[in-house]
Amino acid sequence: MKIVIDTNIAAALLLRLSYSDAARTAVARASSLIAPDLIFHEMANLLWRLTTTGTIDSRLAHRVLDEVPTLLSDCIAGRDLLPETFDLAVTLAHPAYDCFFVRAAVGNDALLLTADRRLAKALEDSQFKVRYQLISA
Repeated sequence: MKIVIDTNIAAALLLRLSYSDAARTAVARASSLIAPDLIFHEMANLLWRLTTTGTIDSRLAHRVLDEVPTLLSDCIAGRDLLPETFDLAVTLAHPAYDCFFVRAAVGNDALLLTADRRLAKALEDSQFKVRYQLISA
């Protein structure tokens, strides 16, 4: 099964978070892990936040940044998803950042794994059809 992971799931795979075990179990059945290239930007921002709050140190942050590409079987250029992502963001009234992951899932006939409750709620309340699974602690 093809699975698109969002940044929160990637973080859970590479760090010890409350939902790491659930994320690891969910990706264990994947034939491939996919993400838009936005994952690298979002991961850098997440790690910056964790470093500046003292949650992790910069050595660990650098190790995680190095490991992110190794998680992925395929990385999709955001520009290839752009027009549809914008339209989806408008339709869902939800930030475009998250919609890149949704569009990657739809375009690859993949399951979207997310830990983002707000995104899951937006998808649940919409007519937009995408397979997704909310991972939480």
